[in-house]
Amino acid sequence: MLNDKFFLDVASRLADESHCMTLHVGAVIVKDKRIISMGYNGTLTGAPNCNELYESGEFTKDQHHQWSLSNEIHAEMNALMYAAKQGISVDGCTMYVTHQPCDECIKNIYQAGIKRVVYMHPYKYSSSNNVILGLGISVEIFIEDTGIDPRMLDLKNKLYELQIAYDANMRCGRGIVCQRIALQIDKILDEFKNYKDGTQGLSEN
Repeated sequence: MLNDKFFLDVASRLADESHCMTLHVGAVIVKDKRIISMGYNGTLTGAPNCNELYESGEFTKDQHHQWSLSNEIHAEMNALMYAAKQGISVDGCTMYVTHQPCDECIKNIYQAGIKRVVYMHPYKYSSSNNVILGLGISVEIFIEDTGIDPRMLDLKNKLYELQIAYDANMRCGRGIVCQRIALQIDKILDEFKNYKDGTQGLSEN
């Protein structure tokens, strides 16, 4: 069925193509239940990917965010720019994206005429009080009706982010960092198991 979950699944698969060392994001733009454009986050066409530069020591993990602001394009913008390049109107469309759009992206999404944005994972650099959110665009998190406790969904999001970080550091050969991340993953998996077994409630932290 071509519903929200279907298009978010496509965005998730697209995100796997990203080479970003910290976060893999995919976005698809849909009109009349057809995908008309898509994109994932990364550097300009022909430019080296951030994981390659990180591995060669061009910057540290702490410096990556600032480097990304100057050198990488977000998935949402890549999808919008491809549509513009091909002369495809996105007016009235829905955008499905793996992560909540940042403030800069949401401005461009709104200005391009997109009326609805559906995402799966919160993004720490997004503002909940963005003035654009009151101008007729719907920005909503997708929560599948599975009866799952909201705390379980929060743990699922944390597990997803840790897995992305683990994979990125593994590609760069940072074994010690991977070990630390693996410990955090194991802790969350233990919380999942304890919740399922009913031996204790989920941690509030």
